[in-house]
Amino acid sequence: RGKDLQLVLGLTPFIHLYNNGTLHSIDTHIKIQKDGWVNDGKKYHFNENSHHLEKCVSYTNNKLDGPTIYYYDNGLVEHIEQYSEGEKCGTWKYFNNQGKLIRNVYY
Repeated sequence: RGKDLQLVLGLTPFIHLYNNGTLHSIDTHIKIQKDGWVNDGKKYHFNENSHHLEKCVSYTNNKLDGPTIYYYDNGLVEHIEQYSEGEKCGTWKYFNNQGKLIRNVYY
């Protein structure tokens, strides 16, 4: 219980593993309130095979909020999505695997 409380208070990230024991994701966004869990912060997802960062997702009050960034295995940004209170917004940017901007989509 002490470890659970430490995780909830954000003192230590919550780490998820794939069945093979490799890193799946790190949650720095889970908080607890009297009525349950709340996603509020960032979650980092990793590729099961390459172990590279696949995406970073931002939450506020259980909703996507702010940038969600996807990465190529070479570490460069694949695309960036923007959200506000769970709704698509702003400019979504798409890049090739060499980092060149190839497309903008506006919301």
